[in-house]
Amino acid sequence: MSDQMNFADLDALILSSLDELRLYLASHDWRGRENELVNLFAFGHLLPRACPPNGMLDPTQFAIEVALPQLPDWGKSPKRDVRKDLIIWREPRITNWTKRENKESAALAVIEWKSLNNIGIKERVAAKKREHEGDIDWLRRTTARSASLSGYAIFADLTSSPPTLACTVVRSGEVAKPATAGRGATR
Repeated sequence: MSDQMNFADLDALILSSLDELRLYLASHDWRGRENELVNLFAFGHLLPRACPPNGMLDPTQFAIEVALPQLPDWGKSPKRDVRKDLIIWREPRITNWTKRENKESAALAVIEWKSLNNIGIKERVAAKKREHEGDIDWLRRTTARSASLSGYAIFADLTSSPPTLACTVVRSGEVAKPATAGRGATR
């Protein structure tokens, strides 16, 4: 775990930022796709809480759509790296390729999103839910290899009124104790 943050602090940071996002979405006519939602969350709600003067993390510890090592037995085409929605690095200004003495994951947290968006395209709900379950499975398998890595799988339903955000917290290969993020169901 980072010198700066323990699991309880990390959960509080992410879940309170998600709740703030949910309240924002419920009170504004915001429209966008998953990528825009990740950016709104990261820059509008997470970073203001996480970085000085309110928090203890450096802005360069946050990265959107960046690579992490892929599980060696994942999928049909074995790729060395996989791109993830939002990463919080253990240290400022590092990447997946930064050489580190500690063999622990360079990431402190991986946050994966799936969303049913509100831009007028009827999405395949069952397919999105399967993809979300796939994210949880990837996080289970990946966190099992790194005891200090936290995973968060977020399912956003922007088609509901009010919008809902459900967060599944994964650690050490298991779904952690239930957490809450607004009115959305969690596991």
